[in-house]
Amino acid sequence: MIAKHVPINSLKKSDFANLVNYITDSQDKIDRVGQISFSNCHSSKLDMAINEILATQQMNTRTTKDKTYHLIVSFRAGENPSKEILDDVEKTICKDLGFAEHQRVSVVHYDTDNVHMHIAINKIHPEKLITLDPRQSYRKLSESCAKLEIKHNLEVDNHIGLKIPSAGRASDLEHHSGIESLVGWIKRVCYEDIKSSKNWDELHKVMAFNGLALHKKGNGFVIESIESGVFVKASTVDRTFSKAKLEAKFGEFKESDFVDDKTRSYQKEPKQTRVDTSDLYARYLKEQASNKKRKASMLNASKRRKQFEIEMIKRSSKLKRIVISLSDNYLMRKVLYRQASKSLQDNIKKINQKYQNERLALNKNNRRHTWADWLREQAEAGNVDALNALRARKGTTLKGNTFSGQESHHVKSGEVVTKGGAVSYQKGIEAGIRDDGQQLKIARNITAEGVIAALKMAQERFGNTITINGTDEFKTLAVKAAVVGNVRVTFSDPELEKLKHNLLLGKQNAEIKRRIIAGRGFDRSSYGADGRRTANRNEFRPGDEFGYRDRPEQKPDLGVFGARSDRPPTTGYNSVRSMSSIDVASYLKPSAVLLPGDARNNMDKHKERRSADSLRWNVFHTKITPVQMAAAESYISERLEKKKQGISIPEHRPLTNPTKAAYLGARNVNGVPLMLFAEPDGAVAVLPVSTLKQFKIGELLSINKDGLVSRARKVKR
Repeated sequence: MIAKHVPINSLKKSDFANLVNYITDSQDKIDRVGQISFSNCHSSKLDMAINEILATQQMNTRTTKDKTYHLIVSFRAGENPSKEILDDVEKTICKDLGFAEHQRVSVVHYDTDNVHMHIAINKIHPEKLITLDPRQSYRKLSESCAKLEIKHNLEVDNHIGLKIPSAGRASDLEHHSGIESLVGWIKRVCYEDIKSSKNWDELHKVMAFNGLALHKKGNGFVIESIESGVFVKASTVDRTFSKAKLEAKFGEFKESDFVDDKTRSYQKEPKQTRVDTSDLYARYLKEQASNKKRKASMLNASKRRKQFEIEMIKRSSKLKRIVISLSDNYLMRKVLYRQASKSLQDNIKKINQKYQNERLALNKNNRRHTWADWLREQAEAGNVDALNALRARKGTTLKGNTFSGQESHHVKSGEVVTKGGAVSYQKGIEAGIRDDGQQLKIARNITAEGVIAALKMAQERFGNTITINGTDEFKTLAVKAAVVGNVRVTFSDPELEKLKHNLLLGKQNAEIKRRIIAGRGFDRSSYGADGRRTANRNEFRPGDEFGYRDRPEQKPDLGVFGARSDRPPTTGYNSVRSMSSIDVASYLKPSAVLLPGDARNNMDKHKERRSADSLRWNVFHTKITPVQMAAAESYISERLEKKKQGISIPEHRPLTNPTKAAYLGARNVNGVPLMLFAEPDGAVAVLPVSTLKQFKIGELLSINKDGLVSRARKVKR
């Protein structure tokens, strides 16, 4: 775990609300924003909490420093801490920095290979209104992280870095942009030669050979790339290259006598990886140059358009003033001059604002992309070469609970790709799964459905042989998901394959037992007295999943071939074979009897059943035709479906009893008029009618047991 303070160099850019908006913005990624929490605020909603924090900051008018403290806490790849651990980490780190009583907003992000948490802290105390600037915060953060790693059994990190701050910034720039920095190039190409120099002449010779020059600047040394014009502090490359240590080693500084003796030089190019990116980088440079040229052309056109519009407005205003000057009324001229001047200023302001909006839109739509960002956009568009280049930049693969197999480079257009080349799926059953080409990982919230989807994707990517990495619980869950989801894969781990085999046998035995218990055999196809379907071995045969789909249908209880059976088939028990097989149970005078399990469904049914729809209409069911009933039920179902979707709609139901109710209006569904009435509990009652006359909304109407709606006179249905 690493905690890092992100300083804001410009005080004008410091804005607590903008910072919170950034860290809470999902950016259309389902796995970006996780847990959001805020502390020491009286408000219960985030928007109100932000306003409360801004008000607290405005109450301190003395400080001239930044009032916002931005902290990032990042966990090792593969670690996915629980909510309780994240809460404890946030509270402990803020307490160690002295911000325990300060207002803050914390947001967890899952959109990178490392789970990380952003903490936006108000440096103004909410009660004392004093500013807190933690001194040597990096030491306190290191101690807090080390303590929390032990407490929560997290992977241990090296918290005290060996790099000086400027070297760390150069490394961060390389990581984010993908372009090798001058510091990185010197360390890769000529670091050992510079370090092994014996005197100033040898040092300058090595520098010149590599297109570099060492200069004295201020109280230190700088190294210049002669061709690119890039400078870097010598001590940034290595502490032993500082002015004090070099002069202690070689004596007083001597200027270089070597002129244009370079053999190689630093170029701003992508870092070297196992993938050749020369063609992609040439295309990138060409597109950036084209975008820059197009942007400049559009900005110039917008500027000329602004100047032309202002000139036209000024000419129009000048003509107005000439016309006004012809008036003999002094007071009228004065008023009109003032109005003309105000109109001119307003119009010029509108034109300038329009130009500013166009310029901002052009800058946003034609923004210069870094090499890594350009590769990411190309990969999201489906460019496999760009995806391979991104994955070559990454030194490690996904860790934690993963599925892996043979490497596959595949990306669907429109999915989200990280700078490390991991594809984060955002849609369908695959949403939340990450793919780095070698492994698949469920980002968070591991569920059985998510594991089944990941298994199917792994089968599609890597074939039928899959390796599972992660905790024992995850491996067991993956095997169970493969059995339940009928995903036919083979696990590379023999123990997992054995577990899968045992689960499959258990599943098959349980299914056979269930069929035997439910159907008392496999020879019945009727419905039991309880209304449940019994098993039929010709309709649902247990051998189907074992490849016996084509066997002929079997007759019930034929016994062994050639053997004499004194028992008729099961359905023929207690019957006379020579007589008709129609039901012989009496329908004239029924008596209560206990029927056997294989009795036919209608033996105890002496009256025609009323449908479920007719039962819903109670006393009105005999007055309503099936067409009217279907239309009303269709309308009620449509309104209830919208209510389930979150739309604010009252409950709709059939009108079941005579009543007096307020009239709410009428509807027409498939040519059937429907009347709506208000129920006492706020629901809407629906009654289909044959003819409809106008009533006033809100008027109290009476509905009798025959379904007649009356006011002064009756409306016959």
